[in-house]
This record gives sequence, structure tokens and C-alpha cells, in this order.
Amino acid sequence: MKYMKEVESNVLDLYIAARNCLFLQELGTGSISEEKLKNYMIQDSIYLRYYLKCFAMAIFKAKSLREMQFFNTLLSFVDEDENATRQRYLRSFGLTDDDIETFEMADATRNYVSFLLETAKREDNDGILFAVLPCMLGYEDAFIALKEKYPSVLEGPYADLVTDYTSGRYEKSCQVWREYADSRLSSLEEKRRNELSEIYREGCRQELMFWKMAGGEK
Repeated sequence: MKYMKEVESNVLDLYIAARNCLFLQELGTGSISEEKLKNYMIQDSIYLRYYLKCFAMAIFKAKSLREMQFFNTLLSFVDEDENATRQRYLRSFGLTDDDIETFEMADATRNYVSFLLETAKREDNDGILFAVLPCMLGYEDAFIALKEKYPSVLEGPYADLVTDYTSGRYEKSCQVWREYADSRLSSLEEKRRNELSEIYREGCRQELMFWKMAGGEK
């Protein structure tokens, strides 16, 4: 995966910054406050509503059945697999998905959502792919680093959240997404590859701002 390795190497600084965000460090040590975790789950739930719309836009724009199937697989993975743990946390806070509609977006959430929706409207499906990938691949990177630094987190109250993004199943899914992205890059001219790399970098920057918001950082 020559091209995706280049794309991710160009955002290593943002990956490292995300790994070291206060929210993830407190999650690893088990010192995170209930209020921070609740706020994260609320904002993440708001964000996911718009994130899923990007996949719907990609399915609409798809030029082949294979392309439709790929984005539909991504949509199903996010909506079904990731949603289960999030729903458990919401229930523990006495909240439902319907309740999420009553909360305001934080600035970082609004900025991230704006980036995604504007990209989905403006770009073709390659652009959409590289806008949504930072969330998937960035979570894998951040939570693997978290588990390696704080292995005892898997014995604590947040084990299910960490396991979601460090399991063998998630790793295999990320591998499929990377391979597909690499196949798309390999078919494009250098100018377009660079444009998609910049979209990916902006997505990673938005991810970092979201993590900082979750931890109460400025």
C-alpha cells in the first residue's frame, strides 16, 4: 500500500498529537470524569448523524455497483458496530438517540461537520472517501497507542470502548479500507493524489480538534 503509507506518514504529527490528547490519556488512566465522558458521547452522537450522511451521498454519487457496495459496507459498519457501544453509554447516562436532538453542537463538532458536508457536496467519491477515512483510521491509531501505553484499560470500565477500535475485526476492516483507498490513489495522477492527501490531512486536523474539545483543551 505504497500510496496510503505516504498519506498517513504525512499526518504522523497529527496522529501523535491525537494520541497525547488529555481525553485519551484520562481514559487510559481511568481518571476521566463522568461529565467529560458524557459530553464526548453526546457530541460524538451528533457528529455521527452527519458522518453517516456522507456515506449516503457517496452511495448516491457512485458510478458502479461495487462502489455502492463499498460505501454501503462502511455505512453499515459505522451504524451497527460502533453504534452498539455508544448506545450503552448513552443509556448509562439516561439518554436516548432522540434526546441527542436537544443538545447543541460544540464548536469543534460544528467545524468538523461543516468540513464533511462541504466535502461531500463538492467532491467526487474519492474526495468523500478521504474525508471520512481519518475518523476510522485515526481511531485505530489512537486507541492502539492507548492500549499499548495503558494495558490495564482493558480490565477497567472503558474496556468495551477501547476494544471496539483495537479488535482484530476492526484491524481487518481498516486494512480493507486502506487497500481500497490505495487502489483509488494508484489510478490517479499525482496532482489529484496530492489533493486527496490534503483532504485527509484536514480531516485529521478536525479529528484532533474534536479530541481536544472532548478533553476540555483549547
